[in-house]
Amino acid sequence: MTVFPTSQRRRAALGALMAASLFFGGALAHAQQAVTLGYSGPLSGGAAAQGRNALDGMKLAVDEINASGFEVGAKAVRLEIAALNDQRDPSSTAFNFERFLRNAKPPAVLTPHLGGAFAIQSLNEQSKVLLLATTSAPAATERGNRLTARVAPDSAVAIPEFVRHAMARQGKKLALAVDPIDLVRNGAVEGKRLVLSVDDPDHYRADVAQLKQRWTSAGGAVVADVPLQHSRFADVREGIGKALAVKPDVLVVGGSSVAAARVVRQARELGFRGGFIVLEPAMLDEVASALGGFALLEGAVGVLPASANESAEARAFAERFRRAHHRSPGPGASLAYTATHAAALAMKLSGDASDGEVLRAHFEAAVKALPPERNPDKFHGMDERGGLLAEPRIAVVEGGGIKAGSLPGTP
Repeated sequence: MTVFPTSQRRRAALGALMAASLFFGGALAHAQQAVTLGYSGPLSGGAAAQGRNALDGMKLAVDEINASGFEVGAKAVRLEIAALNDQRDPSSTAFNFERFLRNAKPPAVLTPHLGGAFAIQSLNEQSKVLLLATTSAPAATERGNRLTARVAPDSAVAIPEFVRHAMARQGKKLALAVDPIDLVRNGAVEGKRLVLSVDDPDHYRADVAQLKQRWTSAGGAVVADVPLQHSRFADVREGIGKALAVKPDVLVVGGSSVAAARVVRQARELGFRGGFIVLEPAMLDEVASALGGFALLEGAVGVLPASANESAEARAFAERFRRAHHRSPGPGASLAYTATHAAALAMKLSGDASDGEVLRAHFEAAVKALPPERNPDKFHGMDERGGLLAEPRIAVVEGGGIKAGSLPGTP
């Protein structure tokens, strides 16, 4: 028998302990199933902020799920994210999806833009992958794709609220000053590559058409509809002047937040004192940032931005997000967060972590069963096409800031 000196005995014991830890730790890691969720979105270029918001929302959810001791069918599961940059280019999204299938084989893939959703929908049914589309465009679920969940409220549901508020506060004469070219051309140029700011002009035009219909059916008049051309001219005063010549009470702006801010600024410079309806994808807080403050936006109404959502669930989510990522959550972060938690809960409910068809079949039940803290946007169900349902949340600019607001009844 070999007798080691004390220091040698300690080193040997420590070595044996480390070997045992490695052995059992390796066995535990082997027993734990790793499940990968795919992410394809813009992580560089003009839409990079949108992409980072979504990805960081996913990361926060995955960290929480893994820390909870996640199990599916009595088996320990660890979620992972495979993230690829597509610069909001649908052809790159399709290429990324094919890479996911070759390497990670995810049961679900998330994308925050409609073009990416369309690209994935050409491939996901045959591969049994659930598409999590965090876009408010209803077109994401209008193609009959059986494996799509649109984890965002339909952008059109807020339009009756816009009409109700603007007409009650401002008056019944409406003018539109939007740019049909800007819908597909206003973006950041990188070399010779144009990063589009809006990837679904047909959806935007549908929102405009519904707004006009709602306005007139509520007893108002559309007194001007002037197309602007931000893509060609920075100064659009001539077009705005035509819209203002008929003395509207409310002016509709939209497209990118930068383009909407340009119209707001130049309309005020031309003497307009009425209110604004700000249509997505423009957001009130981003428009105000481009304007250097809220003063010029006084009287505007739009979708409630994440930065102004004061519900207890939204505040708690924002605090957790800030602790994890050292910044406040931007638009889309909470949607990706909820989508990820709902996908994980669908795995638990179904007992299957690998089949996108099974996840889709249990997705609505998962959304309804989410604890409030995992559902900051307060989704309460899913329509027959796969779009999540939530009460419309609008915001108004009053007194130099954003306030959540709505009025009772419908026009």
